[in-house]
This record gives sequence, structure tokens and C-alpha cells, in this order.
Amino acid sequence: MKTKTKTPTTTLPVPVKSEQRICFGIDWYATEADALLAAADVERRGRTYNGGYFDGMLCGRSTTWDQKDAKGRTVLFAVTN
Repeated sequence: MKTKTKTPTTTLPVPVKSEQRICFGIDWYATEADALLAAADVERRGRTYNGGYFDGMLCGRSTTWDQKDAKGRTVLFAVTN
């Protein structure tokens, strides 16, 4: 009798804020560690921008969309999907 090998699973973090655009979506996470975990999953799935100037470019961790406070400190970390 064969035994099944279990594949380890990772629970993905839940974004604190989300937004959908025409060509892609953005999820913001409270920590960069959470953003990196989510970005790894987005990249693993091969998600890309759908149309526009960046059509076909891979989605993932995007510091361009990070949100900062009045002192310039990053408070939310962005992942495009």
C-alpha cells in the first residue's frame, strides 16, 4: 500500500487594503514580510499586467505603490496581482 506524501502548505497573509485597476490589482500588507510572502505566490502563479504600457510584465512586490506616512516612512507594502 502506497502512502501519500503531504505537500507543505503556507497560509497566505490577508491584505489590509485592496484596489482593482483596469490592468491589474494592488494589495497592501501591514509588513514587508507579509508582502514578500504574497508576492512569491503571485510570481509562482505567473500573474502579469493585462494591457496598457506594462502588458505582460510580471506582477509581484512593487515598492512604487507602497504607502508612506507624512514623515516618509512606509506604512503599507504593495503587491500587484
